[in-house]
Amino acid sequence: MHLTSLEELLVQSNDDNNDICRIDIVAPVLKEVTFDIYMAQEFRVSMSAPVVEKLYWEFESQHGNVGIGDLRLNTLKYSLSHGICKLSLVIDCDYNDDYPDEERSFAQEIMQLPVTEFSILELNLHTEGHAFGPLILHLLSIRPVI
Repeated sequence: MHLTSLEELLVQSNDDNNDICRIDIVAPVLKEVTFDIYMAQEFRVSMSAPVVEKLYWEFESQHGNVGIGDLRLNTLKYSLSHGICKLSLVIDCDYNDDYPDEERSFAQEIMQLPVTEFSILELNLHTEGHAFGPLILHLLSIRPVI
């Protein structure tokens, strides 16, 4: 979407059978953005909206193709409000043989966000007895992402 006068945008996908493949936004006066979507396996995003004041993204993936080793991204949430940037990751730590090989790392997925410096990092790990210390060290070593 290339819209010069758009100020608010809401994109929702309530059906996980309708994955979104690509988002490309150029909107110079866009102030408020909300995404709540299911990511396609080849998902890509780019956004140019220099005056955004409020931003909320919730991208959910059922494909298991983002992660490292047995750790896979389930949901990525990002919010910007009042100058505070928050990144929330829901990570499945129980590898499923049905998952494909990882195609992108956590860092590659995070680098697609419009802002890559965060005030708050929230991790929600779904695990059953697996060690998750290496994952946290990996996420904290992503620079300048976190």
